[in-house]
Amino acid sequence: MTAKSVEYERLVRAIYGALLQQDSVQNIEVLHNTRLVGKSGATHQIDVMWRFSQAGLAHTVVVECKDCGRPREKSEIAEFKGVLDDLHGRPRGIFVSRSGFQDGALKFAAHHDIELMELRPPNDDDWNDELRGFRIKFHFRQRSYDVHGVTVDEDLARKILRERGVPKGTEISFTLPTYPGRDLDLYDIDGNPIGSLVKCLDRVTDVAEATIGSCRFDLPTFIKIAHPLLPLCPIKAMEFSYVVHIFENETQIDFKDLVKAVLKNVRDGTQIRFDHELRPRRVAKG
Repeated sequence: MTAKSVEYERLVRAIYGALLQQDSVQNIEVLHNTRLVGKSGATHQIDVMWRFSQAGLAHTVVVECKDCGRPREKSEIAEFKGVLDDLHGRPRGIFVSRSGFQDGALKFAAHHDIELMELRPPNDDDWNDELRGFRIKFHFRQRSYDVHGVTVDEDLARKILRERGVPKGTEISFTLPTYPGRDLDLYDIDGNPIGSLVKCLDRVTDVAEATIGSCRFDLPTFIKIAHPLLPLCPIKAMEFSYVVHIFENETQIDFKDLVKAVLKNVRDGTQIRFDHELRPRRVAKG
């Protein structure tokens, strides 16, 4: 027995163990590569066997696993039937193949009530009538600003300074507290936030390239400056340059990539798909 075959049998065991956990069964036992002595006295190697109790009745299922690149033949199903007939209690038989079954094997299994299952990776045909996946395309546009100048509302500034008793002729200088990539908050005369420079400029700029421009304020607008005599400085306009950065990203999700294995009932076409955590999802196929 090859290492690949053993790995396939262990996957089958894990799959059926996961299925049993979903059903109302008790006393579950799933064994891999065990040996049973038949009624004839012959010893049979069993790939996977599981026993459980349901509604007070004991059940035994024997699973034969074939991990091979060709469809299974009638002779292999007949040989498996011989093993089932020799075992005590005539357990139910399930033959699992990665690559399907020949027509003779299908007819023989149906006549002798042997379940045929495919256990394999997902393929494109599994999604013939279903949504295969989806694609999401992200488009981001971000502006970065650099303020070059501020037009102070001198009349309003003088009025505020007079009301505060600041002597006429007092010189006030300040450095604009902004630099590329940083926003600048805007306030009303009472110091309440009314927006930001970026939000204001976003309303007056709508191009996808580097440019320069200005933004004028119709209502009294103030910025905070580091000066004790005029902590809120009234402004009329700002001159700026900006660059629009465009970022695009695309994400594609293929549902097939989310499935580790498909267990297909060959007789009726129904499927159980298992994710990479071996959590099952039943799918009806027409």
